[in-house]
Amino acid sequence: MDENHGFDELYPCLLRALRRARAEKRAILASFSRPWPDTDPIPLFCANQPHEARLVFWSAVREDFSLLGFGCVDEFTTPPGQSWATLQIAWQSLLDGAVIEGDHHPLLCGGFAFDATAERQDAWRTFPGAALTLPRFLLTRQNGRTRLTVNVRVTADSDPYRLFAATREDWAGLLARPLPPSRTRAVTPPPSAEGRVWRDKVAQAVTTIRAGRLRKVVLARAERIGVEQPLVTILGTLRANRSGAYLFAFSRDGTCFLGASPERLIRLRHGWLRTCALAGSAPRAGSPVEDRRLGRALLESRKDRHEHSLVVETLCGALAGYCRRLRHPRRPLLCKLRHIQHLLTPIAGRAREGILLLDLLERLHPTPAVGGLPRDMALGFIRRAEGLDRGWYAGPVGWIDHRGEGEFAVALRSALLRDGLADLYAGCGIVADSDPEAEFRETCVKLRPMTLAMRGDTSTTAPKQERSAR
Repeated sequence: MDENHGFDELYPCLLRALRRARAEKRAILASFSRPWPDTDPIPLFCANQPHEARLVFWSAVREDFSLLGFGCVDEFTTPPGQSWATLQIAWQSLLDGAVIEGDHHPLLCGGFAFDATAERQDAWRTFPGAALTLPRFLLTRQNGRTRLTVNVRVTADSDPYRLFAATREDWAGLLARPLPPSRTRAVTPPPSAEGRVWRDKVAQAVTTIRAGRLRKVVLARAERIGVEQPLVTILGTLRANRSGAYLFAFSRDGTCFLGASPERLIRLRHGWLRTCALAGSAPRAGSPVEDRRLGRALLESRKDRHEHSLVVETLCGALAGYCRRLRHPRRPLLCKLRHIQHLLTPIAGRAREGILLLDLLERLHPTPAVGGLPRDMALGFIRRAEGLDRGWYAGPVGWIDHRGEGEFAVALRSALLRDGLADLYAGCGIVADSDPEAEFRETCVKLRPMTLAMRGDTSTTAPKQERSAR
């Protein structure tokens, strides 16, 4: 690959930004893009993961859309209690006056903690409650075409040639880095009694729900295992297994949060808002006949249909003020993934003028699929009983562009990799009819995709994954 491919045209873009910075006496964003040869993002992400403080990989698996970002020109964060909409307002302020050259527009990538008020444990210390990053370099693949975007902050005293030379040199360095040596031995985590303790927490939640103090609560647990494979194998396995509709990885100061989520939280594109209710689960089976039986049983399950209806009801209520002509099917569909199947209801509506995506995102999160009902009471129960810093697990992860459009998924089927260990996360929705042992088995099914990925295992006993409605 020629690292100088079209790069010379960056220099005039920097000169225009410098003139504007001097005229307006403030920093100006220079954003430049060119077509780029197609490249596999996973090896490039993994080669640079030990060296770059900020890396992001995002892929909407079924839409031929992916983002691969390196470095950080700017990062938008907000303290607990401050509206997420302020991030979008600050983003628009940065874009005002930006010099943009090329067939593109800049965008931010990042995520949000499940509970920004929770005390951060050491493993999550580099992941703030909210962080949306403007990458220095971004490779975007869409509809079979790839573009490189270069973002540079230019001030009145910048030396444009030095900026140009350093940017070109740094991009060449990113491309030239080899994959790191494979880890030969996984770290062995200490034994844990998490399973027994977690079942007791589920029983406590059922008692609380039956007493009428909650309608539903989602309890999560973490399982710590040794990382047996290099990062490139782990991400490649998740992609090969098609473990979810969204594949993502966020590396911050050497700690990597990655996953393969089946659940869209919100998408705003061309004036349409789309979300989905994903709640109620059953395992897959190796026999097609048995697999269909499990699917029918899930569709007919009173407990799972009740849990699912709570999510549909809440999502529709939240979207009603932001949409016109809100619509969804009357009965849920089956979303069949490789190791698990879920009840799924897609929901869509025409967006009203002037809405802020991040305002809506904050209104939706956490949905009853990852939090509970009533929301505030469920969150209080989780804080008291769960004893787990979820970090970005079950929070929104995704991107937002210059128009305020974008897409965020719920960070499920995920793991946090650090120092040779992986914390794998899974949760279950608890309602009055929940059985602690059955819920624990469900978390084991949900942990399976990430467990296999840590081993580099692409085998499966389930029928081939089917497309779900999204």
